[in-house]
Amino acid sequence: MHVEDPNNWTGKVLSGYRVGFCAAGAGQTPPCPEDGGRSPSLTERLPPGNPEAVQHLLAAVGCQLHCLNEGDPGHWNASDLDRLQALVVDTSALPDAPAERTFLEAVMQSRPTSLPLLVLSRRRALDQRLELMQLGVSRCLGLPVRAGHLLRNLRAVLHQALPRTGHVLLLGQDADALAPWRKALTGTGLAVQMADTPGNAAEQMQNFPAEVVVLDGTHLDVDPVDLIRLWQSDEHQAHRQYLLAGANAVQLERAAGTLDGPDEMLPPPVTPMQLLRQVRLALRRARRCAEGGRSLGVALRQGLEERLRWQTRAMEAIVDGISIADATRPDMPLVYVNPAFCEMTGYAPQEVLGHNCRFLQREDNDQEGVHAIRRALAEERPTRVLLRNYRKDGGMFWNEFSIAPVRNDAGTITHYVGIQQDVTEHFETQRALREAKQEAERANQAKSEFLSRMSHELRTPMNAVLGFAQLLELESDLNEAQRESVQEILRGGKHLLDLINEVLDLARVESGRMELSLAPVDLRELVSECIAMVEPLASRKGLALETGSLGDVAVQADRIRLKQILINLLSNAIKYNRSGGRVYLDLGLSDRLPGGVRIGVADTGPGIPEDRLEELFQPFTRITAASDGEGKEEEGTGIGLAISRRLAEAMGGRMGVSSRVGEGSLFWVEIPMADPGHSPPEEDSAHESSSAPGGGAKVSRVLQIEDNPSNLRLLERLLSGQSMQVFSAREARAGLELARQHRPQVILLDIRLPGMDGYQVLSELRRDPRTGDIPVVALTAHAGEEDRDRGMRAGFDAYLTKPLHLTTLLETLEDLLQRTPRPA
Repeated sequence: MHVEDPNNWTGKVLSGYRVGFCAAGAGQTPPCPEDGGRSPSLTERLPPGNPEAVQHLLAAVGCQLHCLNEGDPGHWNASDLDRLQALVVDTSALPDAPAERTFLEAVMQSRPTSLPLLVLSRRRALDQRLELMQLGVSRCLGLPVRAGHLLRNLRAVLHQALPRTGHVLLLGQDADALAPWRKALTGTGLAVQMADTPGNAAEQMQNFPAEVVVLDGTHLDVDPVDLIRLWQSDEHQAHRQYLLAGANAVQLERAAGTLDGPDEMLPPPVTPMQLLRQVRLALRRARRCAEGGRSLGVALRQGLEERLRWQTRAMEAIVDGISIADATRPDMPLVYVNPAFCEMTGYAPQEVLGHNCRFLQREDNDQEGVHAIRRALAEERPTRVLLRNYRKDGGMFWNEFSIAPVRNDAGTITHYVGIQQDVTEHFETQRALREAKQEAERANQAKSEFLSRMSHELRTPMNAVLGFAQLLELESDLNEAQRESVQEILRGGKHLLDLINEVLDLARVESGRMELSLAPVDLRELVSECIAMVEPLASRKGLALETGSLGDVAVQADRIRLKQILINLLSNAIKYNRSGGRVYLDLGLSDRLPGGVRIGVADTGPGIPEDRLEELFQPFTRITAASDGEGKEEEGTGIGLAISRRLAEAMGGRMGVSSRVGEGSLFWVEIPMADPGHSPPEEDSAHESSSAPGGGAKVSRVLQIEDNPSNLRLLERLLSGQSMQVFSAREARAGLELARQHRPQVILLDIRLPGMDGYQVLSELRRDPRTGDIPVVALTAHAGEEDRDRGMRAGFDAYLTKPLHLTTLLETLEDLLQRTPRPA
C-alpha cells in the first residue's frame, strides 16, 4: 500500500509514544519541531547528516518527541530517560567507527536497561552493524534509509519493549512470606498489589490491570492449580500470565503435560531474584500475547476488508446486472447496483440508489411477472420471472429477473439481491422461430389442401379418359389398328395415373402426412405375393426370377407400403436387366440396423457408375440403362426409388444400393424385425379376390350422383351394358329426390359436389327411413389413406377412387347386390 502522507499511515499506530532523539556529532541537536514542517514521503530516502528530516518524520507520525543535547550521555537527565519508550540516535555525523562505538557505549551506560535503542548509522556493511548490535543496540539501520523502513523498525521496537511499569498481583495468605517478593519487584519499578484470598484477588483485578499473577502455593487454602484453570476459562482473565511459586510435588505432577494450568511453576524455596527473573519473562510473554491479539484483530479486519474488496470487484465484473435492496427500510430502496445494471438500463448509480426498482416498469406494471414478484416478497422466498423493462431512453427490453432474500444470523431478511439478464435477443429469436414454425405449418396445411385439390382435379378427367378407353376395348367390331390405338390410350393413361399417384405419395411422405400402420408382417408370404405379381413381366423378358431361403421371419412394418417397396425394386430389376438375365431376392441380417432384416434384390443388368448411385434416390431422376449393348430408355417416372427410401426410413429402416458396371446392381432395404411374441395378422381372403361378376347378375336400379357430365355418361354406358337401369343426378338435392322416388338398390355418390358434399348427402340418406338401408359407394378423386379411412368411418359401404377401374367397380356392385335384398 503506497501512501505519501505518513500521518495517514502510521498516525494511529505511533501516536502518543514517547520517543527520544539525539543527533551525535552534529553539535547541538536541533530543537524538536512544533508544526511538523515538511515530512518525507514513505518512499523517500533519508540521507546521512540530516537529523531534521528524521525529526519531522517522527513528529508527523504522532510521536511525543524529546530531543536530547549532544555531548556526554552521562549528563542526560535520568528522569527524562525514564519516561521514554524508545530512543533514536543518529550517529551519521560522527567522524569514524571508533568515535561511534565510544558514543554508543556511553549511551548504553546511561539509558535504562529496558529502554530500546534504534541507531541510524553511516556504516552499511553487515559486519560493522553486527558489531554495534553486540553493544546491546535493539536495531541498527544504515543510512540512507527509506522513511517507511525506519518507521516499521521503530514500531517494532516500541511494541516489543517491556513497558516501564509492569503490573503484578501477589496472592497468598502469609503477608510476611510475600514481603520480600514485593520489595524485589517494586525496586525495579513494577507496580505490585497483594491479595490474601481468591475473592479479594478477583475484585482487585477488576481495577488493577495485572499482567502477571503470582500465587504462593505453600500458603493458600485452595488448590492453586484448579484456581488458575478456573481463571483461564474466564475470557476476562485468560490473557494474564499465572506463576505458581513454591509448588509442591503433587502440584507439579498434576500440571505437567497439560495445556492449561500455570504458565510457570517454581519449586520451593523461591528467592526474590528467582521470582524477579520469572516475572520479567512473564511480562514479556504477556506483552507478546497482547500484541499478538491486536495483530490478530488487525489481520482479521484486513482479511475481511480484502474479502469485501474482491467480492465487490467480482460483482462489478459480472456481465449480468446486480442490484441490492434494503429490506429493512420502507419501500425497499436500492443500496447497490453494479456497472452492468447501469449499462443495461442507461441509469447512473446516483439516479437509482435510494429508489425502488419499480421505475424500470414505468406504467407497464400490470404484468404477470410483477405480480409474481409481489407474491414472492409477501412469502419471503426467491423467484425468477420475465419482465418488460424500460431503459432511461424509453427503449423496452426483456429482463429475466431473479430475486432472492438475504437473512442475518437471526433469520431476519435484511436485503434482497436481484440479478437482471437482458434476454431480448433470445426472446426475439424464440418468437421468430415460433412464427416461422406457425408459417411452416400453415404452408404445410396449404400444401396438403393443394395436393388434395390437385388429386381431385387430375383424377376426375383421367377417370373419363381411362373409362371410355376401357369401354372401347370391350367393343367387338374394332379393327387391329383401332385396338392398338385404344391400348396406347390405356398405357398412356395408366402411366399418367401412376405418375399422379407417385407424386402425391412423395408429397405426403415429405410433409409427414403419410399415415403408416406398423404391424408384424410375414416376409415369406409377402415376398411370394410380390413374386407372383412380377413373374409375368420377368417371363416376357426371359429372366430367371429366384429367391433364397426365406425362412419364417416377420418384420415390423406397414404391409401395404413394404409391398410397394418390394414391387418397385423387383420391377426395376426386371426392367433394367439384360435379356436372359437373372433377378435374385434374398434375406439376411442387417449389420447396421440392430435387430433388422435386410431384403436384397440383385440383378445382372449393366450396372451403374458409383458416382451416380445417389442420384437414383433423387425425385424425377432416371439413368438410361444399357440392354444387350444398345441404349434403351425404359418407361418410368423416376420417383419410385425416392418414395421407397423415404417409406423405409419412415418405418424405422434404411435403403441403399451397390453396383458394378458390367456385372449388375444390388438394391437392399432394411426393416426392424417384429417382436417374436406377436404373429402377423391373417389376411382377408376377399381382399385377393379377382373374379369377374357373373353375366347373369340382374340390377334393377342404380343411382349415380355426380357433377361431371363425362363421368355420368361413362357410367351410364358401362352399367347399361350390364343390364342395369341407371338414374343420374348432377346436384345433391336432385339426387336425394331420385333416391326417395325410385329407391335404387345401390347409390354411387361423388364426394365433391356443389352446395352439399358427399358426406352431407350420405347423412341425409341415412336419416331417411326410405333410403337409410340402401348401400352407398363413394366415387371420388380423394385417394389418400386418411381420406379412405374417413369415408369408411362415415358409413360408406365401399370407397372407390378415380380414375375407376371398371372391373373393380363391377365386382363391388355385384358384392353389394348379393348382400342386399331387392327393394319392394
